[in-house]
Amino acid sequence: RGGGALEVAVEAWNSVARLASLPEGQLVSGAPVPIVAVEEVVTEEEAQGLIDLADKEKLWQPSVRIGKKPVSGRPWSALLGNSSHRTHPAIVNIRLWVADAFDVPVSQVEAVRLVRWMVGEATPTPHADTRPAGDTSMWARGQRIATVLINLKTLPDEAGGDTVFQI
Repeated sequence: RGGGALEVAVEAWNSVARLASLPEGQLVSGAPVPIVAVEEVVTEEEAQGLIDLADKEKLWQPSVRIGKKPVSGRPWSALLGNSSHRTHPAIVNIRLWVADAFDVPVSQVEAVRLVRWMVGEATPTPHADTRPAGDTSMWARGQRIATVLINLKTLPDEAGGDTVFQI
């Protein structure tokens, strides 16, 4: 899909508005960036299957490293992006859901990445999931127009694990 930044922004906002209008959708914030919560995107079985896949294939890597050592207090992530992962039923379902939700070809949906936060871990400062202006990968893939977070496990309130958007 072509178009300028305004057209892309309008299309993204229309997708967010449509998601918020679903019975399982809820608009959390409209500004400065739209945030929508949608329930039950994946089943418990699919969620556990993704976690098991990352565990079985030893895909967990420190999200932040200094040299080769993980930074204490930061999460670990597992990228489910190789060719065998692309046919995993849960990954296919997630990527198709995202493509449909944002009305883009599935080829434009990034690989699924799991992020595991342990007790006491946190992101020290707020951050954006966009690529910096000088990132050469934008020539091949373009700018990320949306980030989709899917909670794979529901934790008791006292367990923590909250995602906070400072808006």
